[in-house]
Amino acid sequence: MVIAKMKPDRTDTLKTRPTLLSKVRRGDEDGWSHFYELYEGFIYSAARGAGLSHEESKDVVQETMITVRNYISDFVPDRSRAKFRTWLRTIVRSRIADQYRKKSRNPLEKAGRGPDPALDETATSTTNRIPDLNGIELDRLIDGKLEQAILAEGRRSVKAKMRIEDYQAYDLFAIQNLSAKDVAISLGINAVTVYKPRTLKSELERSGQRRRLPAKRCAEIAIMLGRGLQILHGSGFTHRDVRPSNIIFVNDMPKLADIDLLAGNDSALTSFIPRNYAAPEGSHSSRADIFSFGKTLYEMCTGLPVTEFPCLPTDLRYWEDHQGMLKLNKIISKACAYDLRERYGSAESMLDDLQCVA
Repeated sequence: MVIAKMKPDRTDTLKTRPTLLSKVRRGDEDGWSHFYELYEGFIYSAARGAGLSHEESKDVVQETMITVRNYISDFVPDRSRAKFRTWLRTIVRSRIADQYRKKSRNPLEKAGRGPDPALDETATSTTNRIPDLNGIELDRLIDGKLEQAILAEGRRSVKAKMRIEDYQAYDLFAIQNLSAKDVAISLGINAVTVYKPRTLKSELERSGQRRRLPAKRCAEIAIMLGRGLQILHGSGFTHRDVRPSNIIFVNDMPKLADIDLLAGNDSALTSFIPRNYAAPEGSHSSRADIFSFGKTLYEMCTGLPVTEFPCLPTDLRYWEDHQGMLKLNKIISKACAYDLRERYGSAESMLDDLQCVA
């Protein structure tokens, strides 16, 4: 049983599929019901996080849904201009602002009068609850709530596909951070069945010694990861921490892990990526992910630590897959270019070159 941070099933998460949007645009009731179910909790959570009461937050949900239903036909998906996530965030932000504008016109709110605390211990004047949020901070709050909802939905989807005992072990180990020993004691299982996933880092450091992977295997892994990045970026997200320890193998298939770091292109968000993997301009963009991916590919191909980049092994000319490694090295060099004008513009363009090597 492998306990790992799990990547949500993209076919059933808040990363809205074009097919679902199409149904909503056509007025399909089943599609709309599914859309409402997916987004209701996120919108409510964002409103509560912005300081609104339960009733006010429910109003935000209703008003947001009404706006989406009325104007979804005007939204045209265009990756070069606006993504649905950005469009929806703008609506949620406006509906939250509407609630505060209503309060400013409410004489009871201005006077600080509200529910009698003696009658309702949870009642707090909305005036006292208003957080000091500017537009940028509110956008961050909304994005953060959406990302939390995506992760929660992913876990819900995974839960439905796992044995109960496996999910319980996953929850205790990966979510509640119990040790493998404590998980084993809690569930009455053998501790050796609770373990961390096989990662690219562990593959490169097997038996305590660094090693490289054959050029063909490097290309195969890079293509699968490149497809993952392409999907991620196409959905409006950046990973912000691509490195060997965040790549896990599931049934020998490499997967991008640490999904709770996902974010939009916001340079103000905190990043935890080590300096040697980070792009010079920061980790907030899709092209920064490409830079980190290139550094990861460098370690796979050469067996050298990332701190040695861009140096190559002295015995490279004697390798049987020497020519394949040289082709991959060209891709690595372009992915890790410090000058953005020389770096790959997208995961798709890098993937095209990788497929030519394989």
